[in-house]
Amino acid sequence: MKSLLVILILTIISLSSCKKDNKAYNGAALIEFTKAEIVTTIPFSQSIDYSIPIKIQLISSRLHLNQTIKIEEVDTNTAIKGIHYSINSYSTILYADSLFAIFTLNIKANSIKDNETVNVTFKISDSSDIKPSKNFQTCKITLKKQSFINLFVGQDSCFEPINQGKYITSFTSGTIQNTILEQNFWDFPSMGQTLTYTLERDSLKTVTIYEQLWVDKIGNQYKISGSGNYDLKGGMIVNYIINNASDNSLYEKGIHRFIHLN
Repeated sequence: MKSLLVILILTIISLSSCKKDNKAYNGAALIEFTKAEIVTTIPFSQSIDYSIPIKIQLISSRLHLNQTIKIEEVDTNTAIKGIHYSINSYSTILYADSLFAIFTLNIKANSIKDNETVNVTFKISDSSDIKPSKNFQTCKITLKKQSFINLFVGQDSCFEPINQGKYITSFTSGTIQNTILEQNFWDFPSMGQTLTYTLERDSLKTVTIYEQLWVDKIGNQYKISGSGNYDLKGGMIVNYIINNASDNSLYEKGIHRFIHLN
């Protein structure tokens, strides 16, 4: 009998606990941005305006009537309306039985300079049909234009026709303006040995390897030079020349075709 009583008590406690765990939010309806900050990187080659959504969510069960949501800019902005961005409308509808409303921010990509960062902060207006939550009442939008040199930074697949070789190499940005450093030239560099490429921002999209000393894995020294062209997807085709450093005699002459991976 005692054991049955214990089982009954434990069952009641368990059911009570489950009920508490599954308890839904039943306070007043609130709205908030889904994110406190959105960072958007604009590709360097992007010149056409494009749009991103700014999402607002309902904190409660679904409502059965349409509700008007309004937003406004906060004063502390570096982005200029009409130059860096525009917005279709400062009010939108949270439709009945929906949990989300969307504002559309139009980014004027061509007006944001290479490597420039601007921001604008929006606030859910207190005059909206639903009261805004204080937690995510504002959302900061940061717009960053990719720098020219970052088009080429990262991993590349390199095809070397003369040796029928294909391998992975990578580039980092150089300390001199418009230069990148290849970490795996010829798929045979000495530890830490890099090769510098200079990228001209001209109509021909010229890339140049100005003559420089380079050391391979077994300590042989060469003079490397070359030239070619790049594209705005981060790829390059470069004609290279490898001369022996000791007597300047030709060691190898070929082409490297780079496909940018990331």
